Amino acid sequence: MAFWHKIIEYTKKHPGHVSTGALIFGFIVDNLTLNRVDQIYDNAVLVFYLLVSGISILVFNYVEVKNLTFNYAQKVRIFAPILIQYAFGSLFSAFFVFYSRSGSFGASWPFIVLIVALLILNEFLKEKYSRLVYQIGIYFFVIFSYMIFLVPVVMKEMGQLVFVYSGLISLTLIYLFTIIIHILDQKKYFNFNKKMWLVIFSIYFIMNIFYFTNILPPLPLSMKDSGVYNLVERENGNYSVYRKHINWFENYFNNTIEINNGGSLYYFSSVFAPTKLNTQIVHEWEYYDQINKKWIKSAKIPFSITGGRGTGYRGYSLKQNLQEGKWRVYTKTTGGQIIGEENFKVVFSTENLNLEKKLK
Repeated sequence: MAFWHKIIEYTKKHPGHVSTGALIFGFIVDNLTLNRVDQIYDNAVLVFYLLVSGISILVFNYVEVKNLTFNYAQKVRIFAPILIQYAFGSLFSAFFVFYSRSGSFGASWPFIVLIVALLILNEFLKEKYSRLVYQIGIYFFVIFSYMIFLVPVVMKEMGQLVFVYSGLISLTLIYLFTIIIHILDQKKYFNFNKKMWLVIFSIYFIMNIFYFTNILPPLPLSMKDSGVYNLVERENGNYSVYRKHINWFENYFNNTIEINNGGSLYYFSSVFAPTKLNTQIVHEWEYYDQINKKWIKSAKIPFSITGGRGTGYRGYSLKQNLQEGKWRVYTKTTGGQIIGEENFKVVFSTENLNLEKKLK
């Protein structure tokens, strides 16, 4: 009991230290333990955080509305906001882990930045956790963010209609949650009713804009590996890829690939999809027109992928008759969401390329 009282006293004196420590610890744990959006453990963790945040919101606001003053009510006033903050922070960090692994940062950065901003604001806006509208708005955001990849995993398919289902399910869940608030205290619910639903539908509208403008990362798909090679061959269930050896520094800052004049290149990708989810992806080749200063589409090659392989479904596309200069290849969903991209420069060579072989 003495240890418990010490914890309470420390939390009263240093609530910021407790919540910050819990947030950092949760972020580290999420990065080390969260692996796949279709695994039971990962979803159990997210559901646990959703339940903790939801129950804490209800209990905290009930104590506030009823103005309860007994001993346990006082402890609720101390610990409930910290639990809400910890649960939201853990959800934001989990979503950052999953969404940052899916999609191209160049296309999806507004949504990734939004998650990071909420993760940071979660630390600085502690007083907001006493305001029901703010709590409900964030709670709807995390529910919707979860449903975006849970519903495709459950339905075993992707697409615009599946996204619409995700949004409708999220609205239904938050509506049921507000009914519980209404039962706890009818007057407080009606005081916040219009403002609350304005916030909810604003978030719903923004998420739909992100999706239909292809800003939202294409979860539950994620890029596991990709690269441009001089040759790709399939051997005994594996893929052999060939290109001239370059170190990681050259590959990152100056990804130049040599080919013979009039030669061809292969783009290899490995895309993760949940078990039993079958869909199509597209390799979209583009080159940079130096004269007109713009990117020109050169080829669009679709193919089907099958989910379930932990390291992703492997496939490749071939582009012939390339010209020297800047090139890029996008891996996209059929709806246009970018799973990944590869930027490189093509240079003609008359020498023996001395290709290095690797297994994928």
